[in-house]
Amino acid sequence: MKTVTYAVVGAVVVGVAAFGGAPSPSAAAQGNPYLPGHASTRSPGTTLAAGGGTTLPSGRGTPGYDIETSRMYCANGASSCFDPASIQYLRYAQATVFSTGGTAPVATVLVCAKHYYAADGLHALALHVFAGPTQAGFDGGTPFGAGYTPFTASENDTAVYSQFYVTGSDPVLGTSGSAMTHSSATSPYFGPMGTDNVADQTIYGGAQISITGWFDDIDFSNGQDTPHAAYGSLSCWTGGPNPNLGTDTGSEALAGANSDTDGD
Repeated sequence: MKTVTYAVVGAVVVGVAAFGGAPSPSAAAQGNPYLPGHASTRSPGTTLAAGGGTTLPSGRGTPGYDIETSRMYCANGASSCFDPASIQYLRYAQATVFSTGGTAPVATVLVCAKHYYAADGLHALALHVFAGPTQAGFDGGTPFGAGYTPFTASENDTAVYSQFYVTGSDPVLGTSGSAMTHSSATSPYFGPMGTDNVADQTIYGGAQISITGWFDDIDFSNGQDTPHAAYGSLSCWTGGPNPNLGTDTGSEALAGANSDTDGD
């Protein structure tokens, strides 16, 4: 499962170093800084520290999928948006959908985040949906939808197609959202995306994500998360053509019978 760790935070550090308030290593060490309190939420069949060391029922070994796509980009189409005048356009997008058997999702993680500078440095206003079993580190709720990737898809595949649509509500955070794959940024229709599972990169397409509810305010200077900071909606997109500013974000699609062997 590809998550944001030091590399993406490092990309932000490079961009904001001249303006102060760069994220600290201690914040990055907690895992994905965009997933407060859920930094260790991982694929079914692996140990989920956020869930007290439990696993999703059934787990790997049954047909299903682990489809993941994420991106950091400038919503205005620019190749850089780290300065104070353009930081409002910096976005982080993530959609992760799990199935332990069949096409129906058992859990999903959806994230859309925008950014701003405060006196203490860089902040993100992030909307999250962690819908799925509480014993596996999610917030409860049942996602609906469907997904598919070839049953043979593994970490060794350099060209895999996958697709999903999912809706879910988070009863803890008071958010609800949806995500759907498209074959291109200009296509309005549901369709597949392509991923390179070796490089953890999107080849074509991506997921359009929309979330409504309470924003978390994430302070990158100390890793502090303030929930229920504001109420609103945000949409984001994990595909191109906008440059991917996060060097450790990307995508992969695995069949449920294949292990996430590289930990991405």
